[in-house]
Amino acid sequence: MSNAQARAQAVIDDLTGRGIERGLQVAAYLDGELVVDAWSGLADPETGRGVNGDTLFVTFSCTKGVTATVVHLLAERGQLDYDESIARYWPEFASGPAAAVKATITVRQALCHTAGLPHLPPGITRDGLLDGSRMRNWIEQAEPLWAPGAITGYHAVTFGNILGEIIRRIDGRTVGRIVAEEIARPLGVSDSLFIGARRDVFRRIARHESAPPNPELPMPPLDALIFKAIPPQLQPMFIGANDPNAWVTELPASGGLMSARALARICGPDRRARGRWGASPAWYPYRGGHPGPDR
Repeated sequence: MSNAQARAQAVIDDLTGRGIERGLQVAAYLDGELVVDAWSGLADPETGRGVNGDTLFVTFSCTKGVTATVVHLLAERGQLDYDESIARYWPEFASGPAAAVKATITVRQALCHTAGLPHLPPGITRDGLLDGSRMRNWIEQAEPLWAPGAITGYHAVTFGNILGEIIRRIDGRTVGRIVAEEIARPLGVSDSLFIGARRDVFRRIARHESAPPNPELPMPPLDALIFKAIPPQLQPMFIGANDPNAWVTELPASGGLMSARALARICGPDRRARGRWGASPAWYPYRGGHPGPDR
């Protein structure tokens, strides 16, 4: 066992042993070689099912990096320009009372969380988030909360709705299908990386839970941006993460299901392989020395 593997295993065993973590995985690649592949604890405390290397986790905002990779793939192929308006690819995006302003919002601003559209429909429910048509219609009519590009505000959910629709309008395929066909398959992680999971992998998905609240952390005011991006009625987030209907729905901002091994495979370029940055240089977002706006 390598020193890195042993150290990682010791750390996560300590975390699960002391009850700080319930179950987790850690993986890392170095020059294309899997040098850390560790797991510990329980995937489902109710049944006693343990975590192993093939356990899948809802990875929340790690999904954004996978979605952004698809955007960079289209840009590298010349199908998308970061500095073009979103409305060029999705004309209905520039609708509603603020149509003129929205016509100026660029793909880069969506990637960089400066588009001014982090908020969700009033009274949105967890089931409502799974309704792609409703979310698309909302974004088309929504008014930005600030002048596009003026400030950064985390688009926790709408990042995926906006970029996912841009991708679909350009390519004709959904984010999940492109990920499956052009990222997961070439990298050999087709069974461990999903935006929209197959039902046959449900038995491998970990059950999520929330940690106890930390009384030392102050509660943000109710008018804080976080409560516009993720309203209180959507909390606690682990409830949605345990919903099989959410597992099969493509949620390109927060609903990816993957193992640590698969996520590390995407994020770990192999400089020994062909191309400057990795085994699959056609999609790796930093190829050519031009960093993408989001990872």
